[in-house]
Amino acid sequence: MGVIIIKRKPQEMKKHNIIYLIGVVCMMASCLGGVDTPNPLKGNEVLFSATLDGAQTKTLYGDETNGAFRVNWVHNDLITVFGSECTAVPQAEYRIATVSVDANGTETPVSGQNSASYLQRTGAAGVQWGDKSESDFYAVYPSVGESEFTKTDNGASVVAHIRPVQKNVFQFDEKTKTWVGTPYAQNVNNPTMQDAIMTAKTTANAEQNTVNLTFRPISTVLKFRFAGFDYTTNVGVEQTTISVRSITLQAPPSVAIAGDFNLAIDKNNKATATPREAVNTITIQPDSLPLAAGQAVEFSVYTIPQQGLKLGVNEGSDLWKVKIETTSGTSFTYKMRPSG
Repeated sequence: MGVIIIKRKPQEMKKHNIIYLIGVVCMMASCLGGVDTPNPLKGNEVLFSATLDGAQTKTLYGDETNGAFRVNWVHNDLITVFGSECTAVPQAEYRIATVSVDANGTETPVSGQNSASYLQRTGAAGVQWGDKSESDFYAVYPSVGESEFTKTDNGASVVAHIRPVQKNVFQFDEKTKTWVGTPYAQNVNNPTMQDAIMTAKTTANAEQNTVNLTFRPISTVLKFRFAGFDYTTNVGVEQTTISVRSITLQAPPSVAIAGDFNLAIDKNNKATATPREAVNTITIQPDSLPLAAGQAVEFSVYTIPQQGLKLGVNEGSDLWKVKIETTSGTSFTYKMRPSG
């Protein structure tokens, strides 16, 4: 029998909660020039560095403490930065470098530190100042790649993406007899948080030495836990252990939880997501998950950011479902009772 729990922000937590938002990050940029006159440094690049603060909301890449995960950069994480008034080069992708440096100046990549050693543009040019010496800067993690930002009357917008096939890193908890899968585990098999959408916005002028960009989490994460299988009730299933090939979450047809979406960020860094297509499934494909009788499985997925998400529309055909398929061809399907 399937059991679902919904987790909210820390101040809204209840005993059995599970939908939650993720992460808070801080980034800094430096530049030179004037404010109210045409920028004498037109064409000069805006220089960026990045740090992460000790976020007290759901964040990533660290142990959970008091309902929060500490953020640390992973070497080669990618972000996209857009300067609405930087007309020379308004948008660029940056690689976050986290390195240690020895006495000889040799750099060794490291991960798990909360400040970037430097940001390195991935293209031929970084963001460059235009005719104006003041600009609003918008940033998105992870990078949106070739998708171009558009300046709007109240901010900026870009097309972002939530993958319909995601990654969980599974570890077995001997105490609870549960295979616990997390999308935010720092692991060689899961080095980035590609679906953990975060945004930042700030206004900066060329006279400032540093410009702080505070990233705000907007991703919705759904977390599920299912009790272990009782093979004695499943006709034709004789083995005591199955190997899970895939776990698929299916929302009602009208609920888009993955795929491309328009991401609008206003001048107050309020982000709004509007799906561009109705992709209503997300699949987890474990590397190896031998699920024995009596054991449970837990997994999490990132969805397109949205408010008021209800797991179940009515008692008819619009129920959410989870399907677990095995390498032997056996499958188990669970239906969610409406949450309201």
